[in-house]
Amino acid sequence: MDRVRRPALAVLLACLGPAGVGTTAHAQWPTQCAEATGVADEQAILAFDGELRLALAADDPTYLTLLSRYPLRVNEAGGAIYVADAATLHSQADAVFPDVLRSQVLGAAAMDPVCSSSGIGYANGRLWAGVRRHGDTERFEIYSVNLPAASVENDEGVTFVCRTDELRSVVHRRADGTFRFRSWNASRPIGEAPDLDLISERSDTQGTGVCAHRIYSFEDGPATYSVSEIGCPATSPPDHAVGIFSIGIDGVETMSAWCH
Repeated sequence: MDRVRRPALAVLLACLGPAGVGTTAHAQWPTQCAEATGVADEQAILAFDGELRLALAADDPTYLTLLSRYPLRVNEAGGAIYVADAATLHSQADAVFPDVLRSQVLGAAAMDPVCSSSGIGYANGRLWAGVRRHGDTERFEIYSVNLPAASVENDEGVTFVCRTDELRSVVHRRADGTFRFRSWNASRPIGEAPDLDLISERSDTQGTGVCAHRIYSFEDGPATYSVSEIGCPATSPPDHAVGIFSIGIDGVETMSAWCH
């Protein structure tokens, strides 16, 4: 697919103002954002804001690879995917940062970003950036993108895989829009029939912004088996965790474990 040509660098710098810094309606937002994110120098926020707007308007995806943290989480209707490295993002930049998302962020130049302890949220949380510290240096990096609703909502395929010490499970979206949950005890080979094979008609999304996460729940008599993306749990997840598996009996949770 041919890449859409975007404005040249010189034009972008002229539009973005001195040092490539974008402008917003509320002149105090960088100061308030520094307080919310715990950043000592609000110039780090202004520098990132200007570079982000330039990168989204430019035709060269190299700029976006320099501003992103890996793995970069991309939330879409079918669930979350993770862009592992800069090379992958460079080749998939038009899918990760489609024109509609770019226009939403760039069109919000007259609006203040959302700032919290989680970072800076642009276009009502479509794109999130968090601070990374290297010694005394503070730098913001894109760590999450929430894609606008698209036609993938009813695509068939695997939407979530959960592995714990005790089991291996997979959630599969079927052609009719329902979800199938299959789970094998970890000691059994996956070539055998699953220990659980359940169907559910829908999934749920809880939380907002960077904390939004998909939950898949499947009932079997009084038992409910649920797998969910991480979101913003009360307990910090271990390294490499991708979600949470839980079992409830008559509405009371009886166990939970991290998915990896």
